[in-house]
Amino acid sequence: MFLYRKRYLREIAKFKVNCVLNWPETQYVVPFSGKMKCPFKINWDLGFVVGTIKGDGTTYIYKGRKKNGKWVSGRSYKIDLKVTDKEFASRFNKSITKVLRRKKLYSLIKMKLDNKLAKKPRFRVCASDKKFYLWFNKLGYTGIYQLLGDREFARGFIRGMVDSEGTTTKKYIRIVNKDEALLFLVKEALFSHFSIEAKKYLRIIKKIPIFMLVIYRKEYRQRFYDRIGTFKTHWEVN
Repeated sequence: MFLYRKRYLREIAKFKVNCVLNWPETQYVVPFSGKMKCPFKINWDLGFVVGTIKGDGTTYIYKGRKKNGKWVSGRSYKIDLKVTDKEFASRFNKSITKVLRRKKLYSLIKMKLDNKLAKKPRFRVCASDKKFYLWFNKLGYTGIYQLLGDREFARGFIRGMVDSEGTTTKKYIRIVNKDEALLFLVKEALFSHFSIEAKKYLRIIKKIPIFMLVIYRKEYRQRFYDRIGTFKTHWEVN
């Protein structure tokens, strides 16, 4: 059961995220609601795909290409991921395939090194689906807020965020992102579903605000590894 302040109940019922984001930092957490019409099955795989795209992934419209003045390919709606971790790319490939209900996996492409400074090659997964593209780009904070009411979606979403934007060390687990609102929802989902507390920090790097969620305590880090997991290194928690 989620804890909340009664005076915020009306705003919560209307899912006004801008109101939620102005809440003071307290022990109270957002009472998520899982009631939402979604064209895809709400589960771990959908959460992992959405969390990954919010991190390292991207969506865009490919307008097609011309050859000798004639269109040889039409418009398509792309979901694209390029990462150096092959295992992570393979997991995303399996999840996006399940979400889009395809029978075969998408191609896992090993890309050439971008430049001489690059130490590792990147692996690319590129899917194409108009319905997912339109749904994802209309989702917004309110949509994610409602979807996080489902525990399995939340587990997959946080996993995708950590695998794409996270760091694990012997002393902490950290998620870095420019989107403060998104990290706020991750922070509340961690506490609401998994009883994991994370601290939020702000750093200014080259005049650009960067927000971080950091999990310090040993019991919370162990709980994270046990209940959510990550493709990052699982440091032994002593």
